[in-house]
Amino acid sequence: MPELPFEILLFTFSYLSAVELLQCQLTNKRWYEASVELLYSNLTLNTGNEVQRYVRTISNSSRLGSYLKSIDTDCSLWSKQCNERWDEYGLLDAILLHCPNVLRLESKKPNPILWVRLSYAATQGQLSRLQQLPTPTCRNLEPYLYTALSFRNTLTTLHISDEEFRLGPDLIHLSVYQTVCNQISEFPNLQILFINFRSDKELNQFDALIEKCQRLKHVSISLTPTCNTRIKADPGLVVHPRPDIQTLECNWETIDNEEQLRYVMRKFPNLKNIKVSFKSFLIEYGATPGICPTEIVFEFLQYIIRIPKVDVAVELNQDDLNDTWNKIMDMTDKFTNITIAQLHEYYDLNAVVLKFKGSTLKIKFPLENEDEVLPYLKFLSKSGNRIRSLTTNVWDLYHMATSMSNIQGAFINSLDWILNAIQLCPLLQELTLSGAGNMPISVDNVMKRPDLRHRKLKKLTLDELYSLELINCLRYMSFNFPNLRQLHLGYSRHRVDLPKVINVVMPDTALDLLTWTDTIPDFEEANIIRVFIKLKTGTRARFYLATQGNLLRVTGKACRPSPKEYYFNIVCKGLNELRMNTTCFYPYSFQWKF
Repeated sequence: MPELPFEILLFTFSYLSAVELLQCQLTNKRWYEASVELLYSNLTLNTGNEVQRYVRTISNSSRLGSYLKSIDTDCSLWSKQCNERWDEYGLLDAILLHCPNVLRLESKKPNPILWVRLSYAATQGQLSRLQQLPTPTCRNLEPYLYTALSFRNTLTTLHISDEEFRLGPDLIHLSVYQTVCNQISEFPNLQILFINFRSDKELNQFDALIEKCQRLKHVSISLTPTCNTRIKADPGLVVHPRPDIQTLECNWETIDNEEQLRYVMRKFPNLKNIKVSFKSFLIEYGATPGICPTEIVFEFLQYIIRIPKVDVAVELNQDDLNDTWNKIMDMTDKFTNITIAQLHEYYDLNAVVLKFKGSTLKIKFPLENEDEVLPYLKFLSKSGNRIRSLTTNVWDLYHMATSMSNIQGAFINSLDWILNAIQLCPLLQELTLSGAGNMPISVDNVMKRPDLRHRKLKKLTLDELYSLELINCLRYMSFNFPNLRQLHLGYSRHRVDLPKVINVVMPDTALDLLTWTDTIPDFEEANIIRVFIKLKTGTRARFYLATQGNLLRVTGKACRPSPKEYYFNIVCKGLNELRMNTTCFYPYSFQWKF
């Protein structure tokens, strides 16, 4: 360890807690230096007492202040009604005097005095390494931009905006905004650029700013819609690719038409991270979203599947959904985890929204539908053979079904409308039903439908259970999913009482793992956990008393829980492990192996 390079020592120590770093200080000089640097390099000060202690510490030892690289405070540099009390603990003065190596300074709702002090500090050669200023609010964009100009040689992050949208267009300070735009090439180290424009701008205005910043790695673009207009492109715009930019973030209106999609694909050929937020701002201004041609959408989807980290929403015509998705799956198996949801916003009835995030594709179908077949069933009937994981909200499916007049109550009020859907996914291995407590319960049809057995399903998750009715129907799910290996149950109640008996009856299933998670608000925590378990496998029943870290065999007479203790009645072919996550006991997570 004495020969270990200091950088590796710092990297290793970065995984230690503050208490462990304090212990490392007592080992030797090199460990002391490494642990002290980590303790004092990145600070978050949330209370006045913490600020006072830190100011006192660095005032007594400037050497400790020299370690500071990043500081985030929400209690000292913010706006107060009485300016005389601003920075009452002297934090900024202490930083300017004792912390010359600060790279990042963050404070919520920074007071205008802060920008004046920082600008003056720049003229005095203080904070000469500062790379990131506090994030500006809509009320202090002008002083922020003036301060940014003072630190232009060192800043790596910059926010620019042409509108203080909360105050109205009459109070826009265009002079300093225009000055920053004209001089943005004089920020030689700029790597992260946040742009906020109104929706009447043209693409060439974005492009001009980006081209002036030759070291950019991250671009974030957002629009403030002011009318029923969309950003448009100059027909004569020549797009120069920027393969050095690795991250792009923007809201939906920025790239929701053909010209903008093509611009993004040409401008950013080497992205590692793309995020497109879905916001319906323009609908509020009376605009009706238009759907891009399917060819352009497909070309854009080909573009994003090559990007490692994706969070993108696009619109597509329902009629083209299956063909487009199957073509994507021919090129990659990245999006085999499907989530089906309801599109709550008003859109064209022929439109669906595809949201790609990580390895999951969420498909939002419109609530109203003129077809005779439920839209998600139509999709699954043609593309379900490629789906490995399916997640859906039961309440959304129920709403879509009830909105169609041709769907009769016998279909809606039984569990087999879920089973019918997953039969269209023969290779499905994981099924998650959120909002399961909203599912109308009628098990008659399930009991009479042995043809709905799904032998590939390995993992079933039922979230947001508000009652134990659905849990009592697990025996029928056990029949339909005979090879199930993992069962995860999420229980949520607004009342503080616990369920008296949790019946998990799955006689046809041998489980490797059973997980129980509950959220019961305002429940008084108990420090000693006692869980009683009756486990019946075959004809044999065993009784257990589970405590933190221990699982004890007891007699049946000993299994008499109090009203604030759990009692599991588990019937299955076999169970290897039970995990429990609860707000009723501390610590909150437990696991027991049988």
